[in-house]
Amino acid sequence: MRVLAVRSSLALLGAFSLGITFSACATGEGNTDGGPQDLAVDGGTPDTGPIDQGMPQICEACLDTSACPVDFECQTIDDNSGQRACLPTCGRDEFDTCPDGWACVGPSGAGVCFPARGCCTVSSVGRACEGTGECGAGVLECDENGGARCSTDPGGSMDESETEICDGLDGDCDGDVDEDFLVGDPCDGTGACGAGTIQCASIAFDPTQMTAVCSSEPGGAQNQALPNDALCNGIDDDCDGRTDEDRGVGMVCDGMGTCGDGFVECASLNTTRCSTDPGGSAAMGGVEICDQQDNNCNGQTDEGFGVGVTCAGVGVCPAGLTECATTATIRCSTLPGGSAFTGAANDMSCNGMDDDCDGRVDEDFGVGTPCDPPGICGPGVLQCNGAGTGVVCSTGPGGTMSQVQTEVCNNMNDDCDGATDEGFNVGSSCDGPGECGIGVTECNTVGGTRCSTGPGGSASQVQSEICDGLDQDCNGVNDNGSISSLCPNGSNVSSTICAGAGGCQIMNCAPNTFNADNVYGNGCECADTETSSDNSCTNGVNDFNPAIGATQTRDGIIWGAGDSDWYQAVIPAGLNSGIRIEFSSNPGNALRFDLNQTGCSTAPDCSGSNGYTGLQLSTRHNCLANIRPGDPGTDIYNGCNSTAARTYYIRVYRGTGSATCIPYTLQVRAGESTQ
Repeated sequence: MRVLAVRSSLALLGAFSLGITFSACATGEGNTDGGPQDLAVDGGTPDTGPIDQGMPQICEACLDTSACPVDFECQTIDDNSGQRACLPTCGRDEFDTCPDGWACVGPSGAGVCFPARGCCTVSSVGRACEGTGECGAGVLECDENGGARCSTDPGGSMDESETEICDGLDGDCDGDVDEDFLVGDPCDGTGACGAGTIQCASIAFDPTQMTAVCSSEPGGAQNQALPNDALCNGIDDDCDGRTDEDRGVGMVCDGMGTCGDGFVECASLNTTRCSTDPGGSAAMGGVEICDQQDNNCNGQTDEGFGVGVTCAGVGVCPAGLTECATTATIRCSTLPGGSAFTGAANDMSCNGMDDDCDGRVDEDFGVGTPCDPPGICGPGVLQCNGAGTGVVCSTGPGGTMSQVQTEVCNNMNDDCDGATDEGFNVGSSCDGPGECGIGVTECNTVGGTRCSTGPGGSASQVQSEICDGLDQDCNGVNDNGSISSLCPNGSNVSSTICAGAGGCQIMNCAPNTFNADNVYGNGCECADTETSSDNSCTNGVNDFNPAIGATQTRDGIIWGAGDSDWYQAVIPAGLNSGIRIEFSSNPGNALRFDLNQTGCSTAPDCSGSNGYTGLQLSTRHNCLANIRPGDPGTDIYNGCNSTAARTYYIRVYRGTGSATCIPYTLQVRAGESTQ
């Protein structure tokens, strides 16, 4: 219809291009109100023909074909009135068809399309009508091609047509009943259902719905189907298009054990199997091995291997269950490699137990193997240590027969730990004691250490101890030893001391000897050689006893500030019984003398008034004969004058200078008291 409608429009446009003039159907030329007009066709009766809808239409009124567009013919559409209209041709070629609701009338190759209800005319529009088939009552109205149709027919304004079903009715209102279902034609029923004819029947699961079936199938008048596919026989017994579906045949299935996916198939009339199971069309089963799978697909796993049977444990591992070790061997589940193994990977603990459950105890530690620990410890055997983390030699540290001793410094490994004299720093640099120099630490003879340069060392620098404030014998004490060995008594020495860095010093000299030069090496080198003198006033007796006018001399030594010589001089009575005293030799002019009369501390009878102007009195009232202004010389003499016999006491001592052992000479003259 669409093709014809397009072609007709082109034909009409062509007619316009040729200058063909169409008369209005039921409307006057130029009439714009759309109302009906009584127009005559070629002077005939009033025209009640097709309605003009504002453009040339298929049913346009005509007198002959020359007034129609190309592919249109002028045909009588109402025999009673003689009404004629332009109608499209049909059947001339494959595209020459009629619009819906129109019929192609006439011989083959020369047909003309006639509307089933005629052309849409003024007189027909609005009249009551009965729709085709199951389409109900309506009113006539114009279709899109200018024909008349009932408003309830397909395409009408109140279209009641439905999809055609097989129910003996014209549901699509096209004038044909069940035209799509070939009702009455021969048919061959599905499955086991034989030949029959096509007929309409209600749908089994919805009786209100209809469909076409073969009469020999379920729902047909001669139904040959069984109630179900209960028999597994490869036949569609219930004629539903499926074979043995009640047995699940054809469905995907999972074969037993390791047999893979297959399809359900019949094993007998009453049983099924998976096609991959034993006996199936695609059987996949094999020889059973020990792998926790059903290899022969018989519904049993690892049969023949005793899997699951209780088995005894070993070592610390308890009893377990038999399980597969390899595809051909088994093991106890609690033993090494087993699924419930709780033992150690090896005998990591040396504890006298089989920790790895291999039937051997502490084998990874070599327990019982002979061993020889380092150091002085003798041969033994390996045994577990106390912590269980390893082994020790039975005679070594921690062993039950330990021969370990406390480490001392003796060039041996006493504690058997592999190190010799550890903790003693043997070989390290050391500074020997005292004057012993740099050496290395080494063992001494009693298990301790010493510096190699010290006493007993391999490079000893020990020397005999001397008195100098140092430690030559390197015993840690300076100047140790007896005084006789350090500072032996020298010449005229009675005792000595060691003064450290000051060396040996003389403490005491033998009688009448002195250490005047304060040198230890030459002993008490100074002998007191004075004649008839003493270091004490009371011991001097008639040291000088000259006659009047006679002179006597005495020699002596004043070695130091603490030394003094006392002389007793007895002068007889006489006119000139005075005393003259002088040094005939005074080393360094350093010596002095005091003069006392009658006693050791009595001033003599000499004074300036007696003509002894050169004498000066000391606090003891002595005549200090050698003290006067100026530097006294050896020719200075001093004296006291008296006519009576007198006893004088003379003390010679050192006034200035240092100690010396040079002798002096003291000269005494009786009688002369003046120069």
